[in-house]
Amino acid sequence: MKRNQPEQGPKRALKRRRSDPDVRRGAQQDDDRLQGRSPIRPRQLVKTRRRSVQQPRPPRRPSAAGDNQGFLNDVYRRYYRNSRRVEQGDLNNSVYRFSGYGSSEYTSKPLKEGDVLQLAQTVAPLCEVFPQGKGTMSEALAKGDYFYFDSKIRQKTSSKGAYGGKIHERRLVVNLKSQQAALSLAGKLVRLFDLTDSRAVAPYFRQFKVKLSTKAGGTEGPVKYDKLVLYYGTDERDVDGDRVGTEIAEFLDDTVPDADRDDRFGAFYSKVVKGVAWAEEPDHIDVPKPRSFTDSRTSAVVKVIQDNRYVSSPADFRFKVYDEFERSNIAWPDPHRNIEPPDPPTT
Repeated sequence: MKRNQPEQGPKRALKRRRSDPDVRRGAQQDDDRLQGRSPIRPRQLVKTRRRSVQQPRPPRRPSAAGDNQGFLNDVYRRYYRNSRRVEQGDLNNSVYRFSGYGSSEYTSKPLKEGDVLQLAQTVAPLCEVFPQGKGTMSEALAKGDYFYFDSKIRQKTSSKGAYGGKIHERRLVVNLKSQQAALSLAGKLVRLFDLTDSRAVAPYFRQFKVKLSTKAGGTEGPVKYDKLVLYYGTDERDVDGDRVGTEIAEFLDDTVPDADRDDRFGAFYSKVVKGVAWAEEPDHIDVPKPRSFTDSRTSAVVKVIQDNRYVSSPADFRFKVYDEFERSNIAWPDPHRNIEPPDPPTT
């Protein structure tokens, strides 16, 4: 499979090397790492020169690759004992939850239904608000659900060969400490759907979803880390950057108070700033049933577990996952990226 040449990133465009200390059989240990792309402007970063050797990790600050390697080690220890697979039951759900859920006070204080319904009415000229699951808004709030804010602006995509396939679908995720902070942010994000907004991201920023609930706190259990997920496409004129992602990420960084951010993320995302991370969508926006980012990654991990009753060590397990990632069009050591851009629908 031919590897694509990813665009230069607005946050950093450094070549990095595989952080895994184990040498893969038949592979070159110092293969250049794919150039990652985190949507945040360079003015917020310390400039770093490209080097020919791996740069040391900052103290107490593991790299994204180190985080992902550690996660796969944890998966091995959870699902294998003495090199033998022990997990039974629904592996897909188990691994999915293990990769992206955690304890949180997010729902400890319930929202008021009237506040959510009022916001939905206020933003109606720019977007449609609806629950991810079935039922009415009130029913969804009573049980807790994600709510989509879907832009009414005609979106630019690479469907049917438009723009020469230069628009790539991506996501930003925001982890917040309370749903009050999330609802406040949702109300502010809607302005980016406006074509008159100076950031000019409306034709590419198609929707976001946010976790909201009116039920009494402390009854939901573990909550997904990505409380708010934003979906957007890159600007087709952007050859070496991600202007749209930069504008949205900078808006988030300027808008969300530091005290409202939770710096934990699900596996395989790439951090931008505190409380904000990004990834590429695994499927084209217009395929009949596009997969979620987490589903696409955890499905590959589950397949390795299902296909291998015996695995000798965490390192052996990681190498098997790396191979499965490659077969699944997932880049390593940058699993927030795809190896090749997803294909549009054929019909």
